[in-house]
Amino acid sequence: KYPSYKKIKNIKTALDKGKGVIITGATGCGKTHLIIGGLYYIACQSALPLDEFGFIDVAEWAYMVNNMDKRERDAVIDEVAAKRYLVIDDAGWEGEYRKDIMRILFRKRFNLKNIDLITTNFSITANHNSFAEFYRFDIFDRLMSCCKLITVAGESVR
Repeated sequence: KYPSYKKIKNIKTALDKGKGVIITGATGCGKTHLIIGGLYYIACQSALPLDEFGFIDVAEWAYMVNNMDKRERDAVIDEVAAKRYLVIDDAGWEGEYRKDIMRILFRKRFNLKNIDLITTNFSITANHNSFAEFYRFDIFDRLMSCCKLITVAGESVR
C-alpha cells in the first residue's frame, strides 16, 4: 500500500549523484512523504546549514508571490531560487495564471544549478506529458536534464 523501498532507494541514488527528482503519481499515493524523506536524507548527509534547504507548496506560494508588488516578488523568488535543495510540492496546482511565476523559479534554479525535489499529479509518459504541456517543453527539458523521474503507482494512503 505504501511506496516501495525501491522508490526511496531511487531518490537516494539520484541525490547522491547530485541530481534532483520529479515524483509523479495519483493524489494521496505518498509523493510528498517520499520527497520529505529525500530532503531529510540529504540534510543529514551534507554539512550544509539548514537555510540551504526549503519547501514550498506551489499553490500557496505562487498565490502569495502573485499578490506582491514587483520588487518584493522578485526578492522572494530570488531567495527561494537560491536554496541549494528545494522541495516543490504539488507542481501544477498553482493554476494557469500563476504558472509564469513557477517558470521563472524553475529557470533561475536551473541556472544556479540548484537541486529540485518536485512532486506533481501530472502524467509524464512517452505518450502523454501534461507537465510539459502546462509549463512548456523548455522548462520540462531543463528539469529532465538534471532530475530523475520517479513514478509512484497505487491507491491513496490517506
